This record gives sequence, C-alpha cells and structure tokens, in this order.
Amino acid sequence: MSIGESGALVIIGALLRFALAWPPRYVSVRLVGLIYINFQDTGLIVMIGGAVSIALWIALLLTRHRAR
Repeated sequence: MSIGESGALVIIGALLRFALAWPPRYVSVRLVGLIYINFQDTGLIVMIGGAVSIALWIALLLTRHRAR
C-alpha cells in the first residue's frame, strides 16, 4: 500500500469518526438478520489501519539500502 492510499484511509476514517454527526442508532443494515454498524467505531478502526500502514511505509523507506 502506498503512502497516498494510507493517507486516504486516515482521511476516510476521520470522516466516518467525526463528520457523521447523526446518532448511529438510526443507521442499520439488514443483510442476514439485523446488523448494527457503528460508524464512529468503524472510522476509528480505519484510521488505526491507515496509521499503521503509514508507519510501516516510513520504516521500510528508512531501512531500504540505496544503490550507489
């Protein structure tokens, strides 16, 4: 995953976490039975995934040997 995709995950997670202001109790998806989706928790998980991906990308960038 590139740095741009990782940044997009953080931005999308922040939008889910902070920009969706309506109470999540009114939002549900019916697939098999009643499945409850909490957008704030989902946004937090996506932001954590993006931050971990950025950290791994930077760690790999710093440890990569440059050809001379």
